[in-house]
Amino acid sequence: MKKIVIVSSKDRNAVYAQLPKHLRSIPFVPFNLGPSGGDSESSPFSWDSISNLFMSYDHIIIFYPLYSNDQLHQGKEKHLWELLLLLFWKGALTYRKTLSLYKNKSIIPLEGSFPLDTEFWTEQKEDLTKAGKSLKSVTSIQKIPISKDYSAEKWASIYFRWLHTFTKKVITIKDYGSVFPFRVVGAPPPLLVLKKNDSIKEKDICEFVIQGGFLNKESSSEKPLGRFWFVVSPDKKFLYTALIHFKPALPWFVYLLSQGWIHGLVMKRFGSYVLKLSNR
Repeated sequence: MKKIVIVSSKDRNAVYAQLPKHLRSIPFVPFNLGPSGGDSESSPFSWDSISNLFMSYDHIIIFYPLYSNDQLHQGKEKHLWELLLLLFWKGALTYRKTLSLYKNKSIIPLEGSFPLDTEFWTEQKEDLTKAGKSLKSVTSIQKIPISKDYSAEKWASIYFRWLHTFTKKVITIKDYGSVFPFRVVGAPPPLLVLKKNDSIKEKDICEFVIQGGFLNKESSSEKPLGRFWFVVSPDKKFLYTALIHFKPALPWFVYLLSQGWIHGLVMKRFGSYVLKLSNR
């Protein structure tokens, strides 16, 4: 007998209230941080969480839409939806499981090629990040047109080199195998430390765990939730870059006026650089 599960970023009661009676007995897994910023019953958006889901169930039904409930959201919600749906679609292909979408009282099988036009997206009347949002956590999403057929890891390497140049070599990023500390020249403690998830075999997906650094509130956590993603669309026309579930160590109002604002600017500049690189 096939094991079926419903996943959503919405509250369990809100989801079940909209489901027909015959679907309310299906197990439910929330994909968000929970209002407290890391609830034990919730699954954060990480490749490990998605992999565990597909290893545990045969048929995953996404209750539309998926979104990050981080307090600060930079970028378009539609682009985040595209990225999250793409990660689940890749999970279904990797583990040879069934993926469907529940929307408008219908179960829609997601088979074959990825729906790049995201015909399933409709603009939300509510601000998704306001519903049960996780306090003092950050999502930043960018969708960048590309013409180079590079792997996601290659794009990450390009970003690291570009950031070094963009900051006039003030910030250095060293490659220690799978660990990448970000340092200011002359200051030994790293700003951030990223660790590449080497368990991912998909060349179009590169995930970094934000595991250290004095700008990271989770620097002492055994299981940090913050992620930095580089994901290439199946048609090789777009690069998604995303910071998800990041928890800054700076006081929140200070972060909003400094690191948070700077990150948004940096990623916009990187998008412009990628466009120029693609046009060469």
